[in-house]
Formats: sequence, C-alpha cells, structure tokens
Amino acid sequence: MWNNYFDFVLIFVATFTLIPYLTSLVTSWLGHLSKITLVNNLGNSSQLIVGGVGVIIHELGHAIFAYLFGHKVTNVQLLNLNYRQSGSLGSVDHKWNDHNVYQMLGNFFIGLAPYYMCSLALYLLQKFLLKAQFSFSTLIQSLNVNKSVSISIIFDSVLDNMKSSFANASWWMILVYVLLTIMIASTGYDLSKNDFITVNKGILHGS
Repeated sequence: MWNNYFDFVLIFVATFTLIPYLTSLVTSWLGHLSKITLVNNLGNSSQLIVGGVGVIIHELGHAIFAYLFGHKVTNVQLLNLNYRQSGSLGSVDHKWNDHNVYQMLGNFFIGLAPYYMCSLALYLLQKFLLKAQFSFSTLIQSLNVNKSVSISIIFDSVLDNMKSSFANASWWMILVYVLLTIMIASTGYDLSKNDFITVNKGILHGS
C-alpha cells in the first residue's frame, strides 16, 4: 500500500513539475519556430491575428498563478496591439517577497504557467468540442486496477482518449478543434527568456 502511495506521489510530482519543465523546453522552441513561420509568411500582424488567443491565455496564466502564490501583480497586458514599439505581445509584472518561501517557490509555477494554461485550454476544447471521455477520475481508477503507477499508463490513457475522440466527432468539430489548437499552440507555449529566468528562481530557491 505504502509503495503504491509513494509511487503515486512521485508520478504526481513528476507530472506537474519535472515533465512540464522538460517538455516546455521543446514546446517553447516549437512555439518560437511557429512565430517565425507566421511572421515570415503572413507578416508581423499574424502573431496577433492567428496567435492572439494563445498570447491572451499565456499572459492570463502568468497573472493567475502570480495571484495564487501571493505575488503583487502590478500590471497585466493580455494583448499588446502596439507590440512593435515594445517588442512584447503581452506582459505581466509582479513583485514578491524574497524571504517568503511560498512566494519564491511560486516563481517556478508562474514561469511555467502558460504551459499549464494552454494544456488546460486544449483539454477543455477536446472535452467540449470532441466530447472526449477522458477524466482524471478515470485515470485514477485505472491506476488502482493496475496496482502500479507508470508514465506509460498515463500516456496510453491519453492516447486512447485522443483516438476515440477523433473517431466519434463530426468533421466540422474536428476542424474547429484543429484551428483553435493552432491558434493557441502557435504562440501560447512560447516561453520567453524571462519566463525561464522566473522558473529558475523557483528551482534555485527550492534547492
């Protein structure tokens, strides 16, 4: 029992910290590449037209997590229409107490917040547009049945859900889902250099 519980805790921590951190390095690179592709093929304004939704979710994630970890949010700009002047599509400014462990560790999650928020947005799109049946309660039941916790079980559950969702959804719902996914992922997952600096502040304080 204790071994299963310990394994579950390890997987839970890895799922929400280590895995997001490592995969965000890849998704951020892909997001940055998609921005370059948009600009080169459709012009600078395409970042707002195509990826505006992703930028809003990105900045909203920073703001929400900053509030959750007790930071003082001094400015929130979800979408900067005059980005050519500042070079920033959006921004969230926040302050924290260096002597507050909770606030300092919160920097890790605040920096990665766009990753969590974009993933949540894509999950909700899948759930309501494609009528996906995947749920965390179903995953937990699966883990209890298998009596062991592994990344492969989680991956298989998500993959099976994706297959059944696309198989049962109408073609136009799939089209809307794909378009919204592109709009969110094209800019939302692109973590800036400052975002990773914020993440590292949380890691260094925790270590």
